[in-house]
Amino acid sequence: MPDKATGGVGKYPWRLLKDGGSFFVPRTDYKTENYRPHPAPALGIKVMTRKTCENNIWGVRVWRIA
Repeated sequence: MPDKATGGVGKYPWRLLKDGGSFFVPRTDYKTENYRPHPAPALGIKVMTRKTCENNIWGVRVWRIA
């Protein structure tokens, strides 16, 4: 049996996100108003999030900062 799981399918493009890159999560994709997507600690990625309205759709923009 392997020591830890690798691969898998994630809901958000964490591994594809370059420093300074971002993606938008529409409000309809999460259940609570204060939801903030965050990467798994093992990825070593730091992000910043902001509530925003884009193209008349409310949601959260996620930026990779490190």
